[in-house]
Amino acid sequence: MNNITKQLFEVVIKTIPSFEKIESYDREHVFFDIIKFSAKDSTEENTFSMYFIFNKYQKILSLLRKNNFVLAEHHLKYLNKNEIIFSNNLSKIGMESLYFPVIAYYYYKKGAYDLALKNLNSAYLNIDELYANGFIDAPFSVVEQKINEFRIVLEKSEIDRAMNLALLLITNILNRNAFLHFNKPFSTLCNSEGELVSFVNYILDKVMIKSSVFDKKSLITKEHIINFLISIKAFISENEIEHYYKQLHQSLSTIIFLFNNEDEKCFELLLNEPTLILNNKLASTTAYLLYKAMIDYIKIWNYNKFKEVVELFEKNINIDGYKYFMGKILQDIDMKAEVINEI
Repeated sequence: MNNITKQLFEVVIKTIPSFEKIESYDREHVFFDIIKFSAKDSTEENTFSMYFIFNKYQKILSLLRKNNFVLAEHHLKYLNKNEIIFSNNLSKIGMESLYFPVIAYYYYKKGAYDLALKNLNSAYLNIDELYANGFIDAPFSVVEQKINEFRIVLEKSEIDRAMNLALLLITNILNRNAFLHFNKPFSTLCNSEGELVSFVNYILDKVMIKSSVFDKKSLITKEHIINFLISIKAFISENEIEHYYKQLHQSLSTIIFLFNNEDEKCFELLLNEPTLILNNKLASTTAYLLYKAMIDYIKIWNYNKFKEVVELFEKNINIDGYKYFMGKILQDIDMKAEVINEI
């Protein structure tokens, strides 16, 4: 066994246990928080109606995800026909901030992308009004809609615009001064560093999954992703030195090396700082790519060690890491031995 193979094997064995538990956060809580905030001065009957309508919105979204336009449109017509009279302006603003993204998604699924974006812009105005009225968690809702905007712009084949949107979003989340046009840093809204990490990883994973790295038909090329990651790295280098930011910086470096076919530099970084880079703060797509690269290398140079890694993954089906990336690696690896094979 060559020395690098042995070291990479030891890194895999050493770091996989850190993925036993991966913190997850319910990003949809903000929608319930909007109703709760908007209904604070509403009558009991009005509050009941708001939750009833929100349940209808969720039903419509579920139907649209299944491409069941007939039933989705039936529910939309019902809501338009039975429009409620809000007991105050705040409850109206809150429900409209939830309504417009539903309509945006409807037009997105229909392929009417400009109408989808128009409705998202209306939602942004409502969210800003909620913030002006004291709803401090409004930025959480903005993040969700910015991801939706990214998807819509991508479907319009406006790749540079989509990538710039994703970059603006993630750097503003990392910004310690203020998030977009709001007067608070995003980190101060999070309950913990883990929640901040979850939002960063959420965006990284959404962008990566939509790229040609995972979808061969995608117009987001590997070069787009490399430039995206380099820009995030540059932002971190200029602004932050804290531990998580260093971990993110180094993990992005390894992926950039990997995408540039500089495997040796990628492995060197992983061998020098394994626990800093490979831990449960890593985005799922990044974890998949790095561990897959190490396992593929081990397989070429020592098939027996490769089988040990596979067995390790198979024995850990109950840990969070299996759900997030290990299971996919097992699905994607080829168990056949390569030509090069040391005993």
